[in-house]
Amino acid sequence: MPLTIALVDDSPTIRQALRTFFEANTDWKICGEAENGAAAIELDQRLRPDLLVLDLSMPVMNGLEAARNIGVISPKTGIVLFTAHSTQQLLADATGIGIRAVVQKDGNSTLQVLLKSLREAAGPARAA
Repeated sequence: MPLTIALVDDSPTIRQALRTFFEANTDWKICGEAENGAAAIELDQRLRPDLLVLDLSMPVMNGLEAARNIGVISPKTGIVLFTAHSTQQLLADATGIGIRAVVQKDGNSTLQVLLKSLREAAGPARAA
């Protein structure tokens, strides 16, 4: 059974680019999308994805707040923060609440780094 991924970003363009990339480069299934942290929590409760790609800066609720809530509700969901605002403090805060990786949106290799981080977050048995 393929891994399921939920995409959470306030930019429809980013979500579409991620969907297109994952559908072309993996056998993983995109099970849903959301545009803010509050919607991400609802999406996680409803769909229980294996992995969640979560933006940091979003309206209604940011990615860290959403990840904190999702970690309580669904501790097995692997969360990768995908953000333009990566700092050492953010990395410390993110790992402190259970986010498995922080990937910066910057440059040509970004999607390959995100893919690698998701494979690591999925664990060795499910990373195909």
